[in-house]
Amino acid sequence: MKIILGRYMDGGAWPDAVTHFGGGLAAVDGVKVCGPMGFLSLLQEKLGLPNNIAHGSKRIAVWEGLLKQRVPEKAQEHEPFYAASFRADSWNTAKRLLQMRDELKEAGALEDAGSKADRILKLEQSAEGCQHQLPRLAEMFRLEAEHLRGESVPGPADQMRAIRDELTFQGIDSPLSGLLRVELATPLNHWQAAWHGLFDLLSSCGVAVTEHPSSTVFGDNTLKANALAESRVFTKGEHIGLEAANLPEAAEAIAAVLRSRLNDKSSEKVILLRAENSTELDGALSRYGLPSSECRNRSTARPFVQILPLYLRLQLLPFDPETLRQFLLLPVCPVEPTLRRKLLSALKYEEFAPYGEDIKTWPSSWKKAFCDEKGTPVPALQKHIDWICPKDRIKIENDNTGISPTLITSLAQKLGEWAQKTAQPPLPKTAELCQRLSEASSSISENLSPLAFEKLLDSVLGDGENNTEKRRAVPWKLISSPGQIWTELDEEDTVIWWDFTDNGQALRDSITWSNEERTWLNENGHPLFDIDKERCAQSHAMTAPFHFVRRVVTVTPRVHGSEESLPHQLHAFLPKEKTVSLEAGKVLSGEAKHEFFRIDDRVPLMPAPAPTQWKVEKGRALALPEKISPSVLESTLACPAAWYFKNMLCLDSERDRLSGDPITCGNLAHEVMEQLLKEQRDTPVERTKEELLEHISSLLDRLAQNKAARLALPEYKVQRKNMAARLTASFLEFCKRMKKEGLVFLDSEQTYKGTLGGTECTGRYDLMLGRPGDDKPAVVADMKWSRRKVYKAQAKEGNAVQLAAYHFLLEKGRKVIGWQDKQPILAPHDPVHLENAWFFLLPEARIHASEVPLDGQWKKIENGWFALCNDLSAGRLPLAEEEKGDSATSKKTENESPCLWCAYKRLCGRMQNAMDTDEESLEEQ
Repeated sequence: MKIILGRYMDGGAWPDAVTHFGGGLAAVDGVKVCGPMGFLSLLQEKLGLPNNIAHGSKRIAVWEGLLKQRVPEKAQEHEPFYAASFRADSWNTAKRLLQMRDELKEAGALEDAGSKADRILKLEQSAEGCQHQLPRLAEMFRLEAEHLRGESVPGPADQMRAIRDELTFQGIDSPLSGLLRVELATPLNHWQAAWHGLFDLLSSCGVAVTEHPSSTVFGDNTLKANALAESRVFTKGEHIGLEAANLPEAAEAIAAVLRSRLNDKSSEKVILLRAENSTELDGALSRYGLPSSECRNRSTARPFVQILPLYLRLQLLPFDPETLRQFLLLPVCPVEPTLRRKLLSALKYEEFAPYGEDIKTWPSSWKKAFCDEKGTPVPALQKHIDWICPKDRIKIENDNTGISPTLITSLAQKLGEWAQKTAQPPLPKTAELCQRLSEASSSISENLSPLAFEKLLDSVLGDGENNTEKRRAVPWKLISSPGQIWTELDEEDTVIWWDFTDNGQALRDSITWSNEERTWLNENGHPLFDIDKERCAQSHAMTAPFHFVRRVVTVTPRVHGSEESLPHQLHAFLPKEKTVSLEAGKVLSGEAKHEFFRIDDRVPLMPAPAPTQWKVEKGRALALPEKISPSVLESTLACPAAWYFKNMLCLDSERDRLSGDPITCGNLAHEVMEQLLKEQRDTPVERTKEELLEHISSLLDRLAQNKAARLALPEYKVQRKNMAARLTASFLEFCKRMKKEGLVFLDSEQTYKGTLGGTECTGRYDLMLGRPGDDKPAVVADMKWSRRKVYKAQAKEGNAVQLAAYHFLLEKGRKVIGWQDKQPILAPHDPVHLENAWFFLLPEARIHASEVPLDGQWKKIENGWFALCNDLSAGRLPLAEEEKGDSATSKKTENESPCLWCAYKRLCGRMQNAMDTDEESLEEQ
């Protein structure tokens, strides 16, 4: 058997054994092309060694327990060098020490053949030998001795050392008779010292280890421009530099070219060299009906990986509505699809923190999700409750009890069992991740803090999952590293090097070991990882396509996102006079004059025709709103186009998201203010300002779980405190104003229905105030969790649409007194003529009363509504007029931005102030 071994050929190489040795027609027996990890696995199999490598998270958990035994709880004069770091961050300290241990293991410093007792004894002797001069190194020897005494968790470095020990022990009698030759596609001087030792052992066992002839093209260790200029591309072939404005434009050009060449049934082989996060290329290939390049983002961004952390956070951490929303939106979510839609709807309008299995105490919108049309609970739906909430509500504040590793293990096993049984192809990978988490958490003896729990999850997910499924057949070869090309390709082959820019992932010198420690290790025959040799190997691997291929196409975007791209490291070494430069835009338009970039079905673009004059009479009738409310009426009259885009054309990208923090704060503030006023009306209690503040704080903490669950999270504690202070001032100011005006609180949150020109109008006012002894309202107060100046201007200038609409509904509409079969029960018409209406701005403790009679305001609003209905019926969609003048709302400042919908369509020049909207955050105020 012969092995072709290359430094960067794990995960694939080109040409493969079938193509190079079998002419691409038949399987090849006795030849294997592989990288370092594949080669070690092959040796491990031939030597009969077990594959007992533990996952990274399992190893860190074991080492964390090991270090706890060596680190005192309180600082001492003589303690390990890592003690202070371990007390501050035990998990990451264990992770870093494990990396240091693996570096020593790979260098052979921790390696001694023999029994476990002999190895422990020699490690302790090594520790004593360097204790005084190199205490850190001595501590690492002691840690390894303790590791051998306890639960051993070998890693990749242990795999090579085990193979070397076995070859040393068996010598010429090693069972490697079938392995005759190893040819190095990467020059021998580009391998680390540990590999040199392995190659020497293989040679002593009768295996010929030689350099493959193709490795000689790399020359010495210095990368030179003149050497690259003499490569195959620049002497016998060609280099094409394809430039584009950005990655999407480049992807469209490459996909169009590949589609055209596929239609031509060209015999030329194309090799796509791309990174694993090049999703723009995959998107373009899909649009042209071509197979994807199997690029993928970070594993944590995929649904079958996301489901594990989302499920565990729902079960183990304080309830976060955004976590539940993301969990329900996963395509692999275990919750029944119809139930998911209902829960998403309930969550958007009522942020309740679900818990337990008894839904009787849940809000009505949440209970309905688990019931049929008659309101009867459906057992099949109730079985899904366990997926979205724990049986016991998680406390808001940390109680220092931590998260039980046993509970983590049981939850991971439950999800893993479900994933294993489910037929969806990606879910077995979820089961694999669950198994890793179970193994890691079973090695932890103490409860975890939420932060430690997140670190454990990151370690489990950080290494991704084993990608064992077979790749689909594609009409081109896919590689992810230039070092995967190891010998000369056919004359007609072309390599497309996607995103030929500097990704910023340069190798950096390690500062872990001091010069004294390195010197001691070198003198004892244990040289550490050589960073200079690694840089040299990587640099030369980058040149492989230019040495072995006839044509190389480098794709270079000028911009990545919003930043200018940096040139690739090889850019300075490529001879510009031998490079053909093309623009992606010209390739797409059919103007590129090159055989490879010929797109037969493209014709040069014609100049754009002159715009025609818009003719309003061509419009068709546009839909009118079926139902309106005071707030909808205000937004519709403010800009009919924005309302139409959002509600009729459904262009709102925020529809599936939760309400913003200010809206959630407003809902909670409304609830608190109503309770305070009802308490004062029904059971008045005299409280000092400090007592009132404490009472409001307790109300906020209690109501947040059912009305604004996100605000119950520990990170919102400061914001709840600020809200309590603001609501205290607002309540005192409101009571003072009522006393001054001779008003009393009557009721809150009552609904009235009326008809406006044939359109149903429904309004729900916040607070109703009246005269003592009279149950009819005199003033309606509309509470706002906002500091917008526009409310003051509306009350002063007579443009308060919502206040005037409340006046209309109370005078012309009828009160809703109940519901039957989802239809409102209306009280007899009892007209109420309001004396006034107020805007009550809760964050500012300020009241703005209307200064213009409500009758006059409503007449103007009514005329505007009828005019809008006429425009829509005639097919006209009015825009908000651009504001002019020197008013506060028309001055452009650095905080202004185009209106959301005008930014989408560029229809008018109206601006909105980014700091003067309903979604303004008051957290920092």
